[in-house]
Amino acid sequence: MVTEVMDDFWDILKRADLYGKKLTSKESILEMIKAYIEYYNHKRLQRILGVLTQ
Repeated sequence: MVTEVMDDFWDILKRADLYGKKLTSKESILEMIKAYIEYYNHKRLQRILGVLTQ
């Protein structure tokens, strides 16, 4: 179950933020991932709830 959830998360991350971008440093990759996790956990619409997470 945990593996499925993480696979889904990374798949969404790749489609949302990685494809089509040139990431030139480890720092830029980490910043992009941190920003995406912040969005994913706190700002995106939740399908089940139909509302924002905050």
